[in-house]
Amino acid sequence: MDGFLGNMIKYLLFITNLLVFVMAVIVCDFGIYALVDGKAVSDLVESADSSLSVNIYTTAAIVLIVVSALVILVTFLGCCGAIKESRCMLGIYFTLILTMFIVLIVGAVIGYSQSLDELKKPLISSTKKFDEKSDDTKIQTLTKAWNRVQTDFKCCGVDKFTDWDGNAYLDNEGVEVPASCCAREGISDQNDCQRNPSKADYKLEGCYQKLKDSIKSHSNKVMIVAIIIIIVMFLNMIFAFIMCTMAS
Repeated sequence: MDGFLGNMIKYLLFITNLLVFVMAVIVCDFGIYALVDGKAVSDLVESADSSLSVNIYTTAAIVLIVVSALVILVTFLGCCGAIKESRCMLGIYFTLILTMFIVLIVGAVIGYSQSLDELKKPLISSTKKFDEKSDDTKIQTLTKAWNRVQTDFKCCGVDKFTDWDGNAYLDNEGVEVPASCCAREGISDQNDCQRNPSKADYKLEGCYQKLKDSIKSHSNKVMIVAIIIIIVMFLNMIFAFIMCTMAS
């Protein structure tokens, strides 16, 4: 491809694809981090209600990883097509980018607008099933998940520690909240914390808001990167189309 304009478009397409490649790697890292970091939350949601259509971490994280991996492959094709000035490669690249452009926009809108409120009811009902002495595998999974979430997020219950009221296991143990509510730095007397969780010194906060804040924080970061990727991909479609018409 000769001429200043042709070379400029060629290298712009290469550079923008390289930029999208780097951002796709970042999004993939976010997905892997969410998948690993959110395993306890995923287990808790699954144990609370396996029929839920939205598994905040697992489903979203896997989708992020798959889409970002596809973007990485497509941008690699775009870089090769730009450098080699191959009309065939650029044509395939244009078609793939157009498809992924539409999927990214639809996925971003659906994912960002997804309400998490449907999780609250099954989480509250799951507090009644918590039992560290149960032989039931499902109850054991739920119990371990609750302990992990409360320890990791330094929280207690769904909205507040009183969500644990009426739990048969805790009543038999003579405590009001699980030990994981009080297993944190700054609480020296965990037994007293379990028996008197209403004391202001213990500052026991609910888990639901902390989970929402964590998810929102991750969503905002991914959304910013996704918007940049969408804008650059749109420019890449234009560059690829121009190169297809100019390539020999």
